[in-house]
Amino acid sequence: MPVGGEVVGPGVSGGASGGGGSGTVTTISVATANGFAGTVANATTTPVVTMETTITGLLKGNGTAVSEATVGTDYSAGTSALATGIVKSTTATGVLSIAVAGTDYVAPAGNLPSTFNLSTITADPAPGVVGTYYRTNYAGSGNFTLPTGPATGSWIWVKQVANNTLSIVGTVDGNASFTMVQYQSYLFIYNGTNWDIN
Repeated sequence: MPVGGEVVGPGVSGGASGGGGSGTVTTISVATANGFAGTVANATTTPVVTMETTITGLLKGNGTAVSEATVGTDYSAGTSALATGIVKSTTATGVLSIAVAGTDYVAPAGNLPSTFNLSTITADPAPGVVGTYYRTNYAGSGNFTLPTGPATGSWIWVKQVANNTLSIVGTVDGNASFTMVQYQSYLFIYNGTNWDIN
């Protein structure tokens, strides 16, 4: 019948039996898997683990892993605040947040860039060029023409700067008529038939 003893192993020192053990973590690392990667600072002292993802744009999650959302597919985050449906990534470093419940998102053709083609315009480009952020500053009320039949997932971002009404020419969310007023900003994404507002 044992009455005492000592347990010795890698990174573990022990005492008398029945007293439990103690241990020291000597290194820590993060495995890259399921759409996530990580880095560790001060792995042998007080570790700080930073999680990241190389995926940018819209992500979809299944409770275990994340992957890039499918081009042209509508997703809804549902009503749960849990990130088991859609997670959105807004920066190139992979900062994640939970998509707004009940909001539809469309994954664009390719990821939105970290910088945009910027064009400040004072007249209708007729039509606008996809993949461009437009700051519209017309002298009077005017029209901005969206292109007809671009590739599914194509996008145009328009901000109305001037203090007047800007009419969007093109079918938007099923409506043939759409107007913007000063300081309104919309991202238009082509769904294969019409332009959606996101």
